[in-house]
Amino acid sequence: MTRHSRGTVRLISAALMVTALAGCDLAKNPGSGPLTLSPGLTNYLNKYMEEGARGAFVVTEDGRHGLYRSCTQVNCTDGDTEYLALQYCDGLDKGPCKTLAVGKTIVWQGPVTGADGIQINP
Repeated sequence: MTRHSRGTVRLISAALMVTALAGCDLAKNPGSGPLTLSPGLTNYLNKYMEEGARGAFVVTEDGRHGLYRSCTQVNCTDGDTEYLALQYCDGLDKGPCKTLAVGKTIVWQGPVTGADGIQINP
């Protein structure tokens, strides 16, 4: 198993901890439909998950660009960080952005595949 594949396996394990229904309640703007992440975005999502996955991770609908935002203030909510991440992502003019994950929960409504072809969400 390559280093890249092990990272995707870790993502799958994290995603399997939560059901898709729970994700619907977490995200205000989840993406939907099939999504294949670019190699760079797959690595970035792995990093986000490994670093504690606080905040929200958003991506362009083509799976090529994305970013995450977190909040260190006591009174922040996941909705705050999702809103800020979406605003910043949309401002990059790389395409429409949607929420992929809130915390460690993959909220995308549809199959999400890493660059190595392994499905990330259940």
